Amino acid sequence: FSPKKQRVFIGHVGDSRCYRFRSAKLVQLTTDHTLAQKGVTGPYAANLSRAVGISSAAKVDLIVDAPRPQDAYLLCSDGLSKMLTDAQIEEVLVGEPNPTACVKKLISAANSSGGRDNITVILIKVDQPVAGGAF
Repeated sequence: FSPKKQRVFIGHVGDSRCYRFRSAKLVQLTTDHTLAQKGVTGPYAANLSRAVGISSAAKVDLIVDAPRPQDAYLLCSDGLSKMLTDAQIEEVLVGEPNPTACVKKLISAANSSGGRDNITVILIKVDQPVAGGAF
């Protein structure tokens, strides 16, 4: 987050995701770097096409967004996004305003749906700007 520029900068590689939750709507900001994105179908489609550690250098996507007061940014591993649909994630975000409780509910829901992978969830809520442009 850059308070002076009033922007959030998201560096992204792989299939962990960043979503923005604004006005009760969830939008995926990142694009998964999988073979499916390159048009591959079948059993290998979910394999990563880009990830940290595969080679000595990784091409990193940079997403720039303009946060607004009351926005929330959700960063999560594929352990969440493969177990819950975007609609299910959105439903939890709509129903639970407390960030800590929301994260716990998302992890619990992913585990209840099978929990086949590690589940990492970070939820950042944007407050009203304060004097000097800081969030």
